[in-house]
Amino acid sequence: MMSGVLSCPSLLPIMSHSPLEAAVEPIPTRGLIHRVLEPAIQFWLKSQVESVANLVVHLEGGDRQILSGYLPRVQLNTQKVVYRGLHLSQIEIIGHNLRINIGQMLKGKAFRLLEPIAIDLNVMLQAQDAQASLHSELFQSAIIDALQLLVGEQIAETLGQPMSSEDLKLQNPTLALAQNTLRFSAVLSTHQGDKSVPVALQTALTLGCDFHTLSLEHPEWLPTPNAKRGLPLHDLHGYTFDLGPQTQIQTLSITPEGIFLEGQLTVLPEA
Repeated sequence: MMSGVLSCPSLLPIMSHSPLEAAVEPIPTRGLIHRVLEPAIQFWLKSQVESVANLVVHLEGGDRQILSGYLPRVQLNTQKVVYRGLHLSQIEIIGHNLRINIGQMLKGKAFRLLEPIAIDLNVMLQAQDAQASLHSELFQSAIIDALQLLVGEQIAETLGQPMSSEDLKLQNPTLALAQNTLRFSAVLSTHQGDKSVPVALQTALTLGCDFHTLSLEHPEWLPTPNAKRGLPLHDLHGYTFDLGPQTQIQTLSITPEGIFLEGQLTVLPEA
């Protein structure tokens, strides 16, 4: 069903450089608790990802505040993170007013949030990292679901019968970035490999006025991955993906060099 959410193209600025490039301002001298807790949080975060080239944790707050389980401000800066196959070039996260399980952490337990928090988030995916992410199971599953939703009829017609997402896999996925535009191509096949269909799509993206929706702009079905023009998919123009009310994106920039987004995300404690 087509969503009627309006998009705001003017809210999609192109960034000439990433704010992540700015150096982190030094934090004043801190006490023993900071020196103990920061490495503990770093260790826990590293255990949650497959690899990370650089990870810096900065805590702000007095020892008494932290010992009571309250962190006024936390800043994380990472580079070259791989999480569930997703390659993220740079991430900066800033959280305020965290309530954590400090008592358990001092006994060697893992870091855990006790209350929901809103975090400021800056993420940069360089073009090569975006391409590498296409091979992750998480990404491929999402792409297949999206293709089934958007062009399922064309896929079923080519394969000769409707197929569920679980019956399909992606081969040789490629993502090309242009100014505010994504061009995706792959071979969509059955797990047995007896049926396949080449897929090539191009679309622009705009950020919705509510800051948590993304809309397709002038999507096209391309006859070949390198085709300059394709068949306009008029029915999909304006199709909206809702990222959920817990996500707020202020800036989304797509350039040939990469993808940058800036926004807020509400993080919930583990059940």
